[in-house]
Amino acid sequence: MKKLLLFVIACAIVPGLAAADVISIPDALDQTGTYGVANDFEGDLEISGTYYLVGTMTVTNTGAYAYSYNTPAIGGVQFGQAWNSANWAIVGGGKTVSDVPIPEATPTLLVLKVNTTQGTSDLFINPDLDGLEPTDPADPNHITRAVGGVATGVGFAGDATSGTNDLVVDYEGFEVYYNGETPFGMSVTQQPQDALAFSDEPVSFSVEVASSSTVSYQWKIDDGDGDTSNDLDVEGATDATLSFATAAGNWGTYYCEVTSDGGFTLLSDSATLAIKEEVCHWAFEGDLTDGTGNGYDGTAYYEADTVIDPNYVTGIDGQALDADTILVEHDLSEQQSWQEFTVNLWVKSDTDTQTSYAGIFNNGKAAGDDFQIGCGTTVYRFNGSVAVNDMAPLSTTEWTMLTVTCDAAGTKVYADGSYVGENGSRRVDFGRFAVGANRGDGLFFDGAIDDLRIFNYAKTAEEVATDYYAITGEAVCTDRPAWDVAGPNGEPDCVVDLLDLASFATEWMDCGLTPAEACSL
Repeated sequence: MKKLLLFVIACAIVPGLAAADVISIPDALDQTGTYGVANDFEGDLEISGTYYLVGTMTVTNTGAYAYSYNTPAIGGVQFGQAWNSANWAIVGGGKTVSDVPIPEATPTLLVLKVNTTQGTSDLFINPDLDGLEPTDPADPNHITRAVGGVATGVGFAGDATSGTNDLVVDYEGFEVYYNGETPFGMSVTQQPQDALAFSDEPVSFSVEVASSSTVSYQWKIDDGDGDTSNDLDVEGATDATLSFATAAGNWGTYYCEVTSDGGFTLLSDSATLAIKEEVCHWAFEGDLTDGTGNGYDGTAYYEADTVIDPNYVTGIDGQALDADTILVEHDLSEQQSWQEFTVNLWVKSDTDTQTSYAGIFNNGKAAGDDFQIGCGTTVYRFNGSVAVNDMAPLSTTEWTMLTVTCDAAGTKVYADGSYVGENGSRRVDFGRFAVGANRGDGLFFDGAIDDLRIFNYAKTAEEVATDYYAITGEAVCTDRPAWDVAGPNGEPDCVVDLLDLASFATEWMDCGLTPAEACSL
């Protein structure tokens, strides 16, 4: 667990705050209707999940001004004085105003809780930090608003260009709590993590809680509407760990409601269970039907704007799509963010050179976290915006199997079942499945495409090699033995056998010591 301390600018450095996970900035006093200090977290830190911004504000010259100034800002959320109001409020895409007036020249402890998973923020006014986090929706010192995003820093915002007000604000002792840390007396120290499993595999989610009292647990099914009061209990799930014997039938999103013996409640972050499966399969056997039965059938367009019936040619296995100036796509009803993926297809070029960036497959129209498998002038290439990997030379005579896998560590690329390279890119937001054109729908692949398969998990090197073997009957070396030094053609063949022994034996008793007589000792 980490705690990030933030103070705002003044003339003296606060002593004793040198820990590596603490950003130390002095307090800001007598701030008026202009932009104050904006501080990005060190090391490009981004905070998500549930986090808290805690500090004391003292406001003078309070009033219901037409403009909002000098409000603390984090993750797209501000709190303090809102326009046309003299009460404490949350501001972001509008405002939610409490019934509690901002007192004149009186220090007020404020706690802003942001849950980026649910996109909500809670403001607690003068809470008791020695107790547990307040949960009573009727508490006038607690307001909620549906706003909240990832935090990359803390600002103290105002805007003198829109108008003026007379507020003067002191900011003191501001702190950010994250990674399960909380300013209150009970905290989730380990959050449940997303899970991805085959249907017959066991799955579990766990939470760890720090509390000064005895706690009870109740796991819930998150229905995704942002209102936890409607979420159903998981029957019998009253331990710190939620377990399923198999993933089958249990896909969905879960979180844990933790309750102290005094009746205070804290919610964990939500975690999603997804079943590993083949999501889409275009075999191109004379049509664009999705062979998985999931309904992701393709539609063909000539030059990306006129619906047509495409032509088919002989493929690696049956027929293949003749992709010249053709885009085939299935637009998803809404963008999907995946934990992992594998995209596998076969290609053959009609020409020795292709237009650079001509597209073979892409998962979106250059908006957001997308990628494409495409071409350089003479190579097949993976392009994840800032990450590029050449995959294999173009071939007009042979089919090439291109594979891209992505997991939490990044992206790996393969050609003909063999590992080629990897990068740290994670382009996991799918807006569509598309072949034949680049992400901008303007650069087309001149050749044929066959047997597109998309999976919602990252295949291993052994699984990719097995897929290649299933079509070609050719084995792939995925783990070369250290003693593999020779083969039938004089080159290593991924097998240690008599050929390797014979190669080793040709140099048996050779000696390179100097002086030479030392070799006979």
